[in-house]
Amino acid sequence: MMNGKDSSKKVHRLKVDLEFPFSVIGISSHENDYRLIWAINENLNVNFVKIENFRALDVTGSENEFSRYFFEDPDRYLSLYVLSNRCDNGYLLPEYRMVDYFLFLKGGTKPGLPEEMATKLKQVEIISTAFPIEHKKIKSLKKLLHLDG
Repeated sequence: MMNGKDSSKKVHRLKVDLEFPFSVIGISSHENDYRLIWAINENLNVNFVKIENFRALDVTGSENEFSRYFFEDPDRYLSLYVLSNRCDNGYLLPEYRMVDYFLFLKGGTKPGLPEEMATKLKQVEIISTAFPIEHKKIKSLKKLLHLDG
């Protein structure tokens, strides 16, 4: 206390819950991205195509690029993206080092769709496992907000 007054300041914290418009599925496969995409396309009757690499900053401020594939299902108002979790300089989401790829579902996602997709992905021979990830558990969520841009 200085001069008989309490000099402590109240700290107010603003908690912002980011609206994340995607459902996320983690995929483990030791295959190259193009081989994985080919297998997914063949087994799930979709047509992912390679689009421009996804760019994201790491903790040091360096920009890294991650392979990105896109498929749109206009009948279900659904856009799907597959992103690699690894590049030469690190990980897209370092807290998920055991995940090789992420499948992002945007749009007409009905309840249970991420679980249904994960089950279908696990049936692809070259996929070791696939599982839904709750977006609230993703520490680096902000870097994914421009995923479709």
